[in-house]
Amino acid sequence: MQPLSAGGIPPSGKDMNGILYALSLKEQWADAGMSYPFNSDFATAISGYPKGSVLLNSQQSGKWLNLTDGNSTSPESLTGASTGLGAIR
Repeated sequence: MQPLSAGGIPPSGKDMNGILYALSLKEQWADAGMSYPFNSDFATAISGYPKGSVLLNSQQSGKWLNLTDGNSTSPESLTGASTGLGAIR
C-alpha cells in the first residue's frame, strides 16, 4: 500500500471486512484443533515447511510433526524414503 500523503487510496470498508472475516475463519479453524494437509505447491512456494509445523494426514485421523526445517517432502511418501516428519495423534 502507498501512504495517503503519496497519493495512495485507503482500503474500502468492504475490503477490510472481507479481510477480517477471512482471518477470523482461519482462527476459528485453528482454535477447533484443525490443521491443513501437506500441499506440495505451498511447500515449494515457502521453500519447505518450517521445523515444528503440524500437518493433517490424508485420512484426517492424525497429524504429522515436521522435524526438519525447509521440508518439502510429503509425509506419506510412497517410496519409503525418510520424510523428516513423525506421526502424532
